[in-house]
Amino acid sequence: MALALDVPRLLKRISHKEGDREESRAYQRDIAIEFTKRGDKMSAVATQRWRQRGMIPTPRLLLLLKIAEDRRIKINLLDYKTEKDPHPDVRQLYNPAELKYQGLHDLFCKMSKLDFQEGLKVYRAAWKKGITTKEIDDLAFASSIGEQYDHGYWLKEKIFRIVDQQLSKAGDKSKRDALRRAYFTHDLDGAIAVIDSLDPGPRQ
Repeated sequence: MALALDVPRLLKRISHKEGDREESRAYQRDIAIEFTKRGDKMSAVATQRWRQRGMIPTPRLLLLLKIAEDRRIKINLLDYKTEKDPHPDVRQLYNPAELKYQGLHDLFCKMSKLDFQEGLKVYRAAWKKGITTKEIDDLAFASSIGEQYDHGYWLKEKIFRIVDQQLSKAGDKSKRDALRRAYFTHDLDGAIAVIDSLDPGPRQ
């Protein structure tokens, strides 16, 4: 089975199989077994966990896991500790039992608005350097609280991924490490400073 080599054909076969539930489940089981045979550690572990719960991982999800594994950025937040912040891996927790519904609602609204404003701040810096895409441009608009929460996150995440990839390809380890430290410790000004230091590129 040429699973990793012929993804379009695989997805086409999956779509054809989805009409028959039993046949689809058997086919998905074969795909999961094939992933395990290939020695794909992340997929094998995921497969084992799902099977312990009586579930069958779908081929689409396994493919996404493989892509995520290839693109994964390995970091340890404790590597970023300082005297001022000795525990960058610790953040404030909120107790729903204490906040109640209204408190959680107000907190979500506050977080959503803040997240979107932060996303726009990063977006403006990236736009000036020509490293945004049509998809990212669309995320710069949000009307509802839910959209602000969603778009704010993805603006920061997608721009970070693009810049991180560019710096990795360019072999600029110092800037890449500075970007990662700033991003994962929520130092937006530091992340924007890295973006500002880049040479402008053509509009995508």
